Amino acid sequence: IWKKPIGGGRASFAILDGRAFTIEQRRQQEVVAAYDVATGRELWTNAWAARFTQWMGGGEGPRATPAVADGHVFALGARGELRCLDAATGRLVWRTNILQDAGAKNLRWGMSGSPLVAGDAVIVLPGGPAGRSVAAYDRRTGKPLWTALDDKQAYVSPMQVTLLGVA
Repeated sequence: IWKKPIGGGRASFAILDGRAFTIEQRRQQEVVAAYDVATGRELWTNAWAARFTQWMGGGEGPRATPAVADGHVFALGARGELRCLDAATGRLVWRTNILQDAGAKNLRWGMSGSPLVAGDAVIVLPGGPAGRSVAAYDRRTGKPLWTALDDKQAYVSPMQVTLLGVA
């Protein structure tokens, strides 16, 4: 139907209500962009100064596919920038840096785990020490809700599952 070049990165698209949301590298900025699914037309962008590149097989740009829930887009940049944006306009609702919050170091190929929206929380995996490996933020305000575990981060996304009837 249409074809359109976009910025660098490894993220995919989250699709909702005729809009496709992704995160890209555009020169010295990470950019969350919304596109019209029917036409490919760019609807809005939200950008910040950040450049990530990994010359040894990783390429440039952010890696984590955004999550969409209740009229908001939750995007995680390769250097730990987590943003909540209004899905209709791209307006910034809140932001934080999950690596700074958790006292964690970035991975060689950057933050790659997509945010998980579960109930009132946005869950991410900064991989911080001292009980800050997993972190949850209030999806409306961005305020920290809780942290847990001591595991190092990997190139995975958190998942919500039901095991033996327990969610």
